[in-house]
Amino acid sequence: LEQYLNLVGGNQIDASEGISVGNTSINFDLESDDNSLSAYTVSILNDTKYTNEGIATFNDRYVISTSTKYGEIGDFIDINQSDGTTLKCIIGSVDVSSIEPKIDFVVNQDTFAGSITDLHPNWLQGVSNISNKGNYFEFVNSGLLSKIMGN
Repeated sequence: LEQYLNLVGGNQIDASEGISVGNTSINFDLESDDNSLSAYTVSILNDTKYTNEGIATFNDRYVISTSTKYGEIGDFIDINQSDGTTLKCIIGSVDVSSIEPKIDFVVNQDTFAGSITDLHPNWLQGVSNISNKGNYFEFVNSGLLSKIMGN
């Protein structure tokens, strides 16, 4: 999948205004009928793994919560920093009421201590642009994901 996404140029989103960074936990109960999260968010979170630091990942990409400025739930985004590093992420939750350029990394509230900026002070410092590489669910629904993965 990453080899394919590396070939995709993606929609470039200007990030010159700066981005606020933080962390959030998304609590949900798959057994509950009172689940306010979208089915897409639940699908991502259901297959989420956590790093040793307690940061959520999905298909080796960091799970983030953000505004719609950067995409929709399921979008693969690459955060390209001015030092040449790239943070590979997937949008797991969208705050439709926010217009602030903010990215929150989803964390496990039981194992994560502190803040993302304390743990990784270089993250989102000097972001040059954000590249939206496409949507996981569109890849699945179109059959493209199974072709990419060779299934």
